[in-house]
Amino acid sequence: MDTERELRRQRRETKKEQQTLKEKELKNQKDIEILNKIKERDSKIREIQRQRDELIKMRSENNTAQHRDVNDVNDVKHKQLRRETVGERLQHNCKEMEHEMRTELDYDDVVEGAVGFKNDDYHTNSYESDMDSIDEELSWLTKKMEETFQIHADSGDRIFKEEVRCSTKILEPSEVHDSEYEHNSDIDEIINDDDIAEKALEAEIKAMKLQQMNLKEELHRKEKAKRLKEQELLRETRRKQKEERIRKLKRTKQELEQDMMETQSTITSLDEELEPVETYDRHKYLRNAERRVSHNPPLMLKPSVPKFSDPAQFTEWKIEIESMIRSKIYQKDILKQCVRNAISGKPRKVLATLKATATLENILSTMESNFGDVKSGQSIMEEFYQARQNKDEDITSWGIRIEEMIQRALEKGELQENKKEEILRTKYWKYLRNSELKNATRVFYENCLTFEELRKRVRREEQELKVSQDRQEQPKQINTMQIDQQLSILNDLTEKLQSMQKQLDLLTKEKEASKDNRSESVTREYRRNDARPQTGYRRTFSQGRGYSGNRGPYRGRRPYGQDAYHRDSNSQQHLNGNQL
Repeated sequence: MDTERELRRQRRETKKEQQTLKEKELKNQKDIEILNKIKERDSKIREIQRQRDELIKMRSENNTAQHRDVNDVNDVKHKQLRRETVGERLQHNCKEMEHEMRTELDYDDVVEGAVGFKNDDYHTNSYESDMDSIDEELSWLTKKMEETFQIHADSGDRIFKEEVRCSTKILEPSEVHDSEYEHNSDIDEIINDDDIAEKALEAEIKAMKLQQMNLKEELHRKEKAKRLKEQELLRETRRKQKEERIRKLKRTKQELEQDMMETQSTITSLDEELEPVETYDRHKYLRNAERRVSHNPPLMLKPSVPKFSDPAQFTEWKIEIESMIRSKIYQKDILKQCVRNAISGKPRKVLATLKATATLENILSTMESNFGDVKSGQSIMEEFYQARQNKDEDITSWGIRIEEMIQRALEKGELQENKKEEILRTKYWKYLRNSELKNATRVFYENCLTFEELRKRVRREEQELKVSQDRQEQPKQINTMQIDQQLSILNDLTEKLQSMQKQLDLLTKEKEASKDNRSESVTREYRRNDARPQTGYRRTFSQGRGYSGNRGPYRGRRPYGQDAYHRDSNSQQHLNGNQL
């Protein structure tokens, strides 16, 4: 049995270790998966940051290119302004030349008689020639400017084409200022758009950094929880190992105590056999030795010894007396006298066979020989192995019964003390009548609890099962009571209906009998009237006091038999027993 239990324990321990290893492997796999996911997220975040940095660089390069284009446009505009200033200077020179010519013409008007020409003719001819020369110069300059700008337009640049268009059209300073303002506003809008995009990217990067921080904190928390769980598992395994060690030590301690007690009992029995002294002298010697050893003498207390009058209760009474002796609270002489006084009834006759100087041990031995258990150890063990829980026996009395048998076997020397616990456990649990209770307490039996602990657990489970059964049986009892009441009412109704049916049968029989009697009387009367002599009067019916027709025996009465019929019909009983 011990080897089987050890094998079961080893199997359970191996199963538990395998389960713990599997759980650890699963946890490690989950942690590795979580770490891989976090690494993938970090790599994705780095890739996104790199792409954003590249976008920022590209946009900055585009901005620089746009700034260059704008600067080139501004340079072209400045060149155009310079050209316009040159044209204005030419116009100014032309105006000065015109003014000089006019002054000269005025002077010629003063001296017009000397030459003999008219002033108007001279003025018109010279003015037209001067204006033609200026127009030719201006047209030549514009053509030259168009050719230069056409060279720049052939390069395919959109900005230079726009400048060619502007160059063909001579701009005023206000228009030039407006175009510069528009270009500057476009540049500001581009810069503002770049700033907004940059800020949005910075905000996204900050959010991603916060998310990364949160993920790192979550990883740290999970690692901490994992460490705590591992520590708890280690504590649990250590605690179980400690409990197992303590259980083994307790078992070894119990075995050693039992061995010591057995050896002590064998030593005392051998000493008793080897001593040649008489029992009286030996007890006297032991009593004197106890008095010499004990510094404090026993107290002079009067014990309350239970009465012994029923021989069937000898074992309980004997155990009580032995416990008083081993307690050493009472003096033996006083205890002996109290025991003698407690014996009454039929067992008191045994005291007459003893001497006046008989000790307490002698009294108990004689009582044991007369009223004690005479069965041998083998018969007690056979009775123990054949014992089963009775139908009306509860689990407490069942445990007490088998424990009493084991105790008697121990006293007879048929069983060793170290095997008592295991035999009691198996016998008590294996032969329980209630299979539901047995299945509910299988775990406690397999956990190798002591007999007392197993009995407590079984009693607790029995009480819980009783409570659940009472809850389930309450509505059934109520339903059965209601059904019983309804059945009783139905039985009463059927009995009353049967009685009424009998009464109706009697009434119908009486009615038929009355009808037969009436028909016979009518036929007799009719025959009697036919037998009378014929007179001059016409015979009529329903006249006079005599019976004629269906008017009855006399006036104002029902026909014969109807009173009895109505009286009987009115006397019918109600369902509850009352008359209608």
